[in-house]
Order: sequence, then structure tokens, then C-alpha cells
Amino acid sequence: MTRIATLAASLVLSGCAVFGPPGLSPEGRGTVHTPTGATLTPQAAMDTLAIGTSTKADVAAALGPAIVIPFDSGYEVWAYRWPGADRTTRAATELVLLFDPAGRVAKARIRPGYSGGSR
Repeated sequence: MTRIATLAASLVLSGCAVFGPPGLSPEGRGTVHTPTGATLTPQAAMDTLAIGTSTKADVAAALGPAIVIPFDSGYEVWAYRWPGADRTTRAATELVLLFDPAGRVAKARIRPGYSGGSR
């Protein structure tokens, strides 16, 4: 299970840079808005989750549609993005969630965006 989680996290981080949605429109998939339309910070969004308890339905209702990466094993990774200052995927902060095959949040982490400059 640890190997699957590690693989999933690695794929998300590399996939987010390559397969991100076109642009970072505030209305695009993976942008966090509450049901009332309020915008949440990455930490506030993460604080709405309960590891091992929150389901996909709970998360979708609280945070909206995500960028979803499903795996044949039944695991899924969901990512939410907050645009950085230069509005690129490199500068975007991400909340990355790993769902187990039962559909519950198994892991969550915030990946801060990278500031300008070279690699």
C-alpha cells in the first residue's frame, strides 16, 4: 500500500506539471470554491478533510470538482490548485488527495508553488 501511495503521489506531481488544465481560470476544474462560492485557502480546504473518514462525495461537496487521476488499483488522486503570482502551473499551490479503493481520503498534502527563478 505504501508503494501505491508513493507511486500515486509521484505521478500526480509529475502529471500536474504536464497535464494540468489549460490556464488556471478561477472557474476551472481543480479550483476550490465552497458551495456558497467562497474561495478557500489551501490550509482551510485541507482542514475541511478528515483522513480515513471523508469520502469522495464529502470532498466534492465541500471543495468542488477536482483534477482526478484514477488508477486501475481503485486508488484515485484528486488535485486542487491555487494560481501563483505568475499564473503558471509551476507557481500554483496544490492540495493533493489520495483516495483508497473504498473512496475515503487516505492521505492529503499541500504542495507549495515555486517562486520565479530558474530550476
